[in-house]
Amino acid sequence: MLNELKDWVRRMQYVYWREELERRKDLRLATADGSPAWIAADKLVDEAEMRVTRLMRELNL
Repeated sequence: MLNELKDWVRRMQYVYWREELERRKDLRLATADGSPAWIAADKLVDEAEMRVTRLMRELNL
């Protein structure tokens, strides 16, 4: 039961971070002029991509 709950939590984290990645990519596109805002958005996308990749590995997706 506890393992099922942990798996569910990991899957919900994965879903959240996939959505967050898309939102952050949209932000990066909206500021794609090389400005400090674009650089910050690009870093946010990198962070979200790392989290999604790590969660995919944990979930064997």
